[in-house]
Amino acid sequence: MIVCRHFVLLHVAKTGGTWLARSVLLPHAPAEWALREVAPKHGGIADIPADAATAPRFAFVRDPWDWYVSWWAFHRRIYHDRDYADGLGAAFFGDANDGDHVNRDVWAAGLAAGLDPVDEFRAALPMMLESESLTGRLRAVVGDGSTVSLHRYEDGIGTWLARAVAPCGGMPAPMVAALGSAPLWASGRGHRREYYTSEMAGAVARTDAAIIKAHGYAPP
Repeated sequence: MIVCRHFVLLHVAKTGGTWLARSVLLPHAPAEWALREVAPKHGGIADIPADAATAPRFAFVRDPWDWYVSWWAFHRRIYHDRDYADGLGAAFFGDANDGDHVNRDVWAAGLAAGLDPVDEFRAALPMMLESESLTGRLRAVVGDGSTVSLHRYEDGIGTWLARAVAPCGGMPAPMVAALGSAPLWASGRGHRREYYTSEMAGAVARTDAAIIKAHGYAPP
């Protein structure tokens, strides 16, 4: 998560938090903000440091159909390029894993099968829906959501950030410029519609019905 004097950003996996932290906030936040990254990366409300307990809390939510494709593509890229991200692949699937990705053995077995990417995703989706759903991950980070302001990833990280820091004088010019940079970990995976059958899209709709209804998402 990201903590500063003006807000706490709780990081739901695959909602832009890594790019926002490393490319925008950490390099360009004024010293006065006292901004820092706090472990665990995808920590929840209980992990917020005491000195930030009263700061406004934010998190991003993402189109569920797009989120599953992004989550799968992330695992796939790490598995097939073990040197990716300074050795992250070895840690991600090996003994050094911190427990954040609980199905690493299942992922590794599935990714090693050498399927066509779309078939690989379709094979992985039932496991994701059962044990790594977006609903479950969001709940683990924001609880019931009553103390966290949730924002749609698709509505623009910059739009949220401008509002979040408006009370403290707004964003410095280098931060505004950085918001136009390309996100980290771009996968080139294609559009979500390429990955789903109608039955699979329906399974996501049932699993993440509350998110879809609350934030106005529509199936591919």
